Amino acid sequence: MELVLTGINHKTAPVGIREKVAFTANDLPKALAHIRQLPEIRESAILSTCNRTEIYVVTESEKIIPEYLSEFHHIEINHFADHLYQKRDMDAARHLFLVAGGLDSLIVGENQILSQVKQVLKFAQEAKSLGTVLFRLFQSAILAGKRIRTETALNDNPGSIGEAAVDLAEQIFGDLTGKRVLVLGAGEMGQVVMQALAKSGVSRPQLCSRTLKHAEELAHKLNGTAHPFDHLKTLLSETEIVIAATGSAKPILTRSQLEKTMRERRYAPLFMIDIAVPRDVEESASTLENLYLYNIDDLQAIVQKANQAREKEIVKASAIVDEELVKFEAWKDSLQVIPTIRALNDRVEAIKKKEVERILGKYPNLSEQERAALENLAHGLTNKILHEPLVQLKNYGNHPLGTDYLEIARDLFGLNHE
Repeated sequence: MELVLTGINHKTAPVGIREKVAFTANDLPKALAHIRQLPEIRESAILSTCNRTEIYVVTESEKIIPEYLSEFHHIEINHFADHLYQKRDMDAARHLFLVAGGLDSLIVGENQILSQVKQVLKFAQEAKSLGTVLFRLFQSAILAGKRIRTETALNDNPGSIGEAAVDLAEQIFGDLTGKRVLVLGAGEMGQVVMQALAKSGVSRPQLCSRTLKHAEELAHKLNGTAHPFDHLKTLLSETEIVIAATGSAKPILTRSQLEKTMRERRYAPLFMIDIAVPRDVEESASTLENLYLYNIDDLQAIVQKANQAREKEIVKASAIVDEELVKFEAWKDSLQVIPTIRALNDRVEAIKKKEVERILGKYPNLSEQERAALENLAHGLTNKILHEPLVQLKNYGNHPLGTDYLEIARDLFGLNHE
């Protein structure tokens, strides 16, 4: 059994590929239930955000995950296989620690990813897809992420995808004061966008969401106006800038819909920044006259500038990752001794029981007190004899030659001959 990570992210694939293998929150229960049924998989967890889809498994075969992605998303493997990366054992663990700490994000140090990693742990626990290794792995990654937040300045004013989208709008227009801005989606990303718009001087941004009550609460806090989705057609005819950030599995705005919108607007320019994955706006809409469509991959220049300002803190954060990784590796290495310790305990316990029963059989007239004394003596002797061997066995888990030493111990105590 091996810890294996199979993933795709903003470094290896454009958004057009990433969205094809992304999992929405609604997908995850079904996806985890599906993967649990695969005989090669012992443990599993899925991390899917706007910038990555990663599947962590304890498995006998790493080949199973690309096949699983293909089957679940109904997409041919050759459409995404070249964009996948696979990491094993401690390389996989290191990657998750870097992710949880915000070091592998599009915007280094962004705050949302740690809460997303926590959600992965929650979803996987609810789906009962975790085992000893992945549970400890995600706990350790979350601890590393928390330490990075508290012990470095990496997360001080870190920026986010939502803020980068507003920065892009400011670069296009120079000043957003007085601009009519529409935000699609009142989830976590939509909230970040609304907060960034408030800081940029946009008065009363419009917020459109399927969950109107939540949108109204958010809009009220940030001096915006909330609308249900059936107002979207009217809102599009009146706005200048749209920032789309819903959690929809399919585009909510198609080319044909936007073609009608542009006619109704008499082709007044419409700027759309789609930071959702899967995308909210159909890609072909970018060919419409005076419709200017940007996606999450168009934020790279803004992101690069933000990341350069954090280089010193990245070094500190990387050192924390290394420290926590050493602890996790020591724990993981210790797992290999558990079967040997258990087997040795079982063998000695069986010998003790057999010998006690033999003596009691020879002396059937012993009193209860005498019988108890004999059993206590046997128990005490075996515990004292086992103490030092068990201590050494536990140490073997962290020794470079631990596997060889364990094999010698198993031969020495006759554990390989049962």
